[in-house]
Amino acid sequence: MKIIKRKANLIPYRFVENHFEFHLSHRSKTAKQYPDNWSFWGGGIEGDETPEQALIREVQEELNWKLNKFEFLGTYYDSMPNEKFIFFTKVSDDFEKQIEIRESQGGRFFTRENVEKDAKIISEDKKPLFDLADLLTKMVVS
Repeated sequence: MKIIKRKANLIPYRFVENHFEFHLSHRSKTAKQYPDNWSFWGGGIEGDETPEQALIREVQEELNWKLNKFEFLGTYYDSMPNEKFIFFTKVSDDFEKQIEIRESQGGRFFTRENVEKDAKIISEDKKPLFDLADLLTKMVVS
């Protein structure tokens, strides 16, 4: 499999009223890949950057937000095929007031149920979202 692009992506999440919510990016209508769909924040890994370095740079570029603490969820592949290094971080309830969206049409929080039903969320991105929901649920139950 020849990888088209290597990407570092972030899933900001919060816990509200006994469920997790995941903040996604509404991709531009003119994006080269998956236009006008919902996806993760982040983007391409440049040169000899590590996925972590690319993630910090991309989040700063897209959200004007300093990413301090994050964890690695896993490596996933989509149909392009892109290799996606997926990270996650817990955010506060006022996350949307802390960020300044500079790239994309906007962003919003989705519940697991929203993710299951929304056809505009990139289908390959649903697995990491479900994996994260399962992981976080296990952490809360433990």
